[in-house]
Amino acid sequence: MFELFKKEDDLDSVEKVLGGIFGLIAIVAAIVEMVLGGFNIDTIVAAIKDISGTAVVVVLLIAFVKRLPKPVKDVRESIEFEMEKVEKSYAPLIRKAEVKETDNVAKKSKLGKTIRYEIAKDVNALFGKESTYIRFFDTQAEKPTEIKFAIRKAFFGDTPENPFAPEQIAEHLKGYVEKKHVDSSFKYAADKDGGFVLVTFDSPVETDKEVEELISIVDDMLFAFVTENKKG
Repeated sequence: MFELFKKEDDLDSVEKVLGGIFGLIAIVAAIVEMVLGGFNIDTIVAAIKDISGTAVVVVLLIAFVKRLPKPVKDVRESIEFEMEKVEKSYAPLIRKAEVKETDNVAKKSKLGKTIRYEIAKDVNALFGKESTYIRFFDTQAEKPTEIKFAIRKAFFGDTPENPFAPEQIAEHLKGYVEKKHVDSSFKYAADKDGGFVLVTFDSPVETDKEVEELISIVDDMLFAFVTENKKG
């Protein structure tokens, strides 16, 4: 999903790295020159001047390295940790789906390999109204490559004024989100219950930055769901 150097940021990134490397070389050279020239006021002052002139680019290099994506040890744990913040922001509208004792073996097996969250059928749950929950999104528990957001009549409604039209709803949802997340593809996939907005990443989620992007997509899509809801 992310690359070290990319598109219009390529040149800036390369400049930071090369500037930092040459800055470090310059600092080492200044120290060596001071040592070889002997420790006296002139050589010390000259070394300080040389070092101070290159220290800024070294600091920029350190800051750049700190911002680089870092691999996460447990993708499921990392996603669920970040999702707790989203849950709190929209509580009690969404919740993590849990395996129940009454679930059949196939469902237990699927949920064991999947991260699934549910959404209240009634958006007024945000204001304290009781509601049952239905599927919101699924993604793989290990190295996710996609998210599937479920479009269901139970959430979006079906009335003469606003008939349930899942493909049209999918287009509206995509309109809220896809311009902000240009490194992912968004498309509608039909199923017998309505369909999905299928979000596909350009590479598996394996780093902290990629987890952040996944969570950002979920957050934005949740806002889009609430906005597009016609049951009110």
